[in-house]
Amino acid sequence: MRIVTSEEMQAIDQRAIEELGIPSIILMENAGLEAAKLVTEIYHERTNGGRGAGEILIFAGKGKNGGDGLVVARRLLASNYRLRVFLLHPETEYKAEAATHLKILKQMRARITVIDSPATVEEYFKSAQAPFIVVDALLGTGLKGKIEGVYYDVIQILNANADALIALDIPSGVRGSTGDLAN
Repeated sequence: MRIVTSEEMQAIDQRAIEELGIPSIILMENAGLEAAKLVTEIYHERTNGGRGAGEILIFAGKGKNGGDGLVVARRLLASNYRLRVFLLHPETEYKAEAATHLKILKQMRARITVIDSPATVEEYFKSAQAPFIVVDALLGTGLKGKIEGVYYDVIQILNANADALIALDIPSGVRGSTGDLAN
């Protein structure tokens, strides 16, 4: 595997779309499929072969990284894994491919929670049973600026409570070009 910067990854995606004619939704589907395989492996390791308690938690932002996470959720739900999806924005703010995958998840009757405040996430962790296998699909390679507000708070809560934290593309809050933390 070749390690690339955020800018290089975005250029690779753009080339695949423009020069090779691969639709963005297909790239997202492929990324989500492979990530779902990894999540499945980690889930089985952490839950005694899938016999332990706990749900897989998908935290999805409204961009392409969030769309990848929604594909992961759909793939896992179709394979009968217990999961819950947490959205960091109202459903109406999800656009393009992410909106398409969210619509499919809703039709599959996925458990979806819109986070109206960090307390929603804190309450979940206090009331649910571990282990917590968490998929970070909040912010991808396009991170710009500081992380503030609900994103900052949720990232802190996830870091403190996840038994396994699987980031899609890159951990939220890490700049892909430098490896520096955003804050």
